[in-house]
Amino acid sequence: MCFFFQLSSTLTEQGLRYDGQRSAESWNLGQWESFATSLAMACCHTLSLTRKRKLIGHPVDRAMFRAANAKLLEVNGATAVVKTGDGMQVNVLRRFDFDHNRMTQSVVVRLP
Repeated sequence: MCFFFQLSSTLTEQGLRYDGQRSAESWNLGQWESFATSLAMACCHTLSLTRKRKLIGHPVDRAMFRAANAKLLEVNGATAVVKTGDGMQVNVLRRFDFDHNRMTQSVVVRLP
């Protein structure tokens, strides 16, 4: 199963402290977290790893990724393998560059 995620706006307050997330699916339920938004936060970024497996990339992406409790297992150009906070391994089939004009970041992922 493939999903396409597109994140826009900034998910952090000034100083890059993660405050929370909310999706359309959980908006009326009063929930601040959902599976879809947690998965998007784990996958929709342009992070990479150094040879020593240190996470590198934009500070907002790093803050969002840490808040999702995810692990970046592998990066190969525009593809990646991510382990989500609940242990699911997700293949990121395509990572698109951040579009500064539209302020969006997109990815295509395959779920197990």
